[in-house]
This record gives sequence, structure tokens and C-alpha cells, in this order.
Amino acid sequence: DSSGVFDTGYWWSQHFEAVDEHLLGSAQGGLSRASIAAGFARFVSHLELAEGGYQALDVHIEGDSLRVVGQANPARRRAHGWIQNPDSTWRNRMQGPTGIVPRSAVVRIRLESDEPLIVQWIDTRDGEVIAADQTFSGSDGWLSLAVSELLDDLAFRIVPEAEFDLIFRDRFEHPPPL
Repeated sequence: DSSGVFDTGYWWSQHFEAVDEHLLGSAQGGLSRASIAAGFARFVSHLELAEGGYQALDVHIEGDSLRVVGQANPARRRAHGWIQNPDSTWRNRMQGPTGIVPRSAVVRIRLESDEPLIVQWIDTRDGEVIAADQTFSGSDGWLSLAVSELLDDLAFRIVPEAEFDLIFRDRFEHPPPL
């Protein structure tokens, strides 16, 4: 995709100035780039990327068009990703939510596992877990995640259920300071 932020003529400094102008002048309580980045920082602070073994997420989307990016570690049966409604752009947000059509889809991820997995759904604005579900890979090795009426972004993290308590429970009861 060579449009939008991937355009070689796109100026990030202008983008940030526009974001700050919109956020600081909005009724959203004086948000800033730092507060927005804190949600992302909180999300990635719980990923164990330094252990290696991650590769691009093998994903298929069934239903409304959504954008999905992420990584999977097949050997450790872990994955994480970010799902976006393509209508949810800064421009549409500044013009109001009427230009954003809610989208639903089934996101299928290749992650073979013969044991239960936990999917944590994360609010991308603040990095907080909003739900956790038990799920399983199908006999074909694909895991299906239902996404309903998505207006903006939603992140997810997948770990084996047997490791969930050991890895995440303490982190979410006592999150690291940001």
C-alpha cells in the first residue's frame, strides 16, 4: 500500500501536529500523543518477543474487510495482533463517527495446538484487557476469532491456557508502571 502514511511524501511531523491540535482542542479531556502511545506501550510490554521464534501471522479474513497484522510463535503456540476497521482513520475520526461503518468478520489464524488457548482482547486506546476467552485450534490447524461490529482498533494476544496463569495473571493484577 503506497497511499496514506506509507506514501513517501507523507510527513510524520505534520501528522503529529494535526493529531495534537485535534486532541488537545477536543472535548476528549486533553489527550496527547503520549497518552495514545501509552496504550500501545502497555500492549507490547506483555509480549515476550526477546525469546525469538516469531514470524508473520498467517491470517485469513472471512466477512467484512478488516486489516490484521501480527506475529505468531508456532513452537510456543503464541500469537498477538492488531485488528483495524479500515474506515477508522484520523480523518474520519476528526469528521465524526458517521463516516465509520462498523465491520464484522471471522479472523482465522494458523496456530496449531492440541490444547486450549486463551485469547485476550485488548483495548488499543489504553492497553487494558477487556475480555479473555478460551478457544481451540480446529483439526485443520486454524483458530477462528469472531469480531463483531468493530468501529476502530482491537488488539489480541493468544497464549496456551496452561501458561496463562503463570505468565499473565500477576502482570495484570500488578501491571508494570509506564
